[in-house]
Amino acid sequence: MSMQPPDLEKKSRAATTLLASHTMRMTKRNKESTAREHQETTERKVTR
Repeated sequence: MSMQPPDLEKKSRAATTLLASHTMRMTKRNKESTAREHQETTERKVTR
């Protein structure tokens, strides 16, 4: 059990959730851009 006051604990949990969702979004964006770059590279190889 943590010794933090409940309101502080709620705040930190909200911050953690916010950070987690932000991280998920960034990871998704990175995956999408990586896939796009890979596709462009493949297309370049095919056209040559």
